[in-house]
Amino acid sequence: MEFTKQSLQFQLKKVIFTIIFCVHFGAHSQGVFDSEISLEICQLTNDSLRQNYLEGIHDKDQYYRNYRKELMDSLNPNSIEVSCASLDMMLNDVLNFKRIICFVDQFGYPSSEIYGDYASDAAWLVLHHNYGMPYRYLGYSILKNAWVSNKINSDKFDFYLRALLKNYIQADEEFTLQKLVEMADFHINQK
Repeated sequence: MEFTKQSLQFQLKKVIFTIIFCVHFGAHSQGVFDSEISLEICQLTNDSLRQNYLEGIHDKDQYYRNYRKELMDSLNPNSIEVSCASLDMMLNDVLNFKRIICFVDQFGYPSSEIYGDYASDAAWLVLHHNYGMPYRYLGYSILKNAWVSNKINSDKFDFYLRALLKNYIQADEEFTLQKLVEMADFHINQK
């Protein structure tokens, strides 16, 4: 097998990206960030601070997605820059997932009546953008409770459920929201 300079550079970029990814997520999985996030949550002593915190999470979520999209539109999708932007986005998603889980544990699911639509949408965005089925299942239970208590609307919950069930349904299949909930409950109980 003959390697060109360009193919070797690409392989090296993939190795570097993989090492960085493993280091970041390895540190996260060992709880390095847990105490920092717990401290952040403890400092949210009033609704205004909580609203600002949620808005910051929302802003970062969208910033990383938009930045990565801009790079993908202007550079080779396999470039190291796009790979690093993807890693940054995934790391932000994981950290924000922990932040939202801690927030919900401490204060309950954020309602738009208290925090406004933009801030309360942060929880839905983060739970929707997480990776891996174990995270999705935890997000499902939180979002299902939020939907039952009218803290998120049916359209957002439907969108989340279709992403959760994407391996089991066709994108254009017609299901009632209640049927999607039944399907999600079934698949989660099978795990």
